Amino acid sequence: MTIGPTRSPVLALGETGTGKEVIARLVHELSQRPGPFVALNCAAVPAELVDAELFGHARGAFSGATRERTGLFRTAHGGTLFLDEIGEMPAPVQAKLLRTLETGEVRPVGDDQSLLVDTRVVAATNRDVDELIESGAFRGDLLHRLAGLRVRLPPLRERREDVPLLSLAFAHAAAAEVSSAALEALMLHPWPGNVRELRNVIAAAVEVARRKGRSEITEQDVVPLLVLPSVRRGPATRADQEQQRISDALERASGDVANAAALLGMGRSALYEALRRLNLDPRPYRRR
Repeated sequence: MTIGPTRSPVLALGETGTGKEVIARLVHELSQRPGPFVALNCAAVPAELVDAELFGHARGAFSGATRERTGLFRTAHGGTLFLDEIGEMPAPVQAKLLRTLETGEVRPVGDDQSLLVDTRVVAATNRDVDELIESGAFRGDLLHRLAGLRVRLPPLRERREDVPLLSLAFAHAAAAEVSSAALEALMLHPWPGNVRELRNVIAAAVEVARRKGRSEITEQDVVPLLVLPSVRRGPATRADQEQQRISDALERASGDVANAAALLGMGRSALYEALRRLNLDPRPYRRR
């Protein structure tokens, strides 16, 4: 990853659960910076406290400030500060963050002196940053400063071929295996919660299998764990035609998804997405 060794800020974009903090930690590790990795979820801190949380405060700066606070920028000195849900940051703090990125200085709340910091920032959001700027909720100049290096993490439904690899990796980490039928069931799921949801499903399935005295996850272990959102279909005639065409291909291929995809002239991942969208299951075709 070429963005690792630089000191430039990084902006990670992607839906919830796509692994933005994993990327932030990887960037930190590859940067070989000696300082710590420090994370803050901007949406989890009350708006009035974000300033002091990031930049610190002097003793007596406000009611209840009985002692000096360092702030996360100084805590992460020499390392990386990960700002998750950056789109939720209050406007006054955005202005202060922009100045820090430009000057390398922080000024604690209630202090007259600025302090130099060497902290690399990795920011992340699951929101549309262009819409945030257009609505006035986020500063365009701050976005441009943060997004010198931009990483987009596609949702799991757009990289369905990663589902088996990730499933096996999560299972192997728990000293378990996954059957081919279970992998196919996992491939058919739309994964609205992305990688995080997949990891949680595998962890739960491992426990289910172990309670049954097995180290291999089966289809029966995972299917009850997959919560399906409501399926939204297009115009009935068009959907019916597509469904019939795919059904015919599955019939000819005896339920083999790879062969059916070849008959249809489409990629296997695209066919899995169509099966999910049309609520078609290839397994019954194998029993005919």
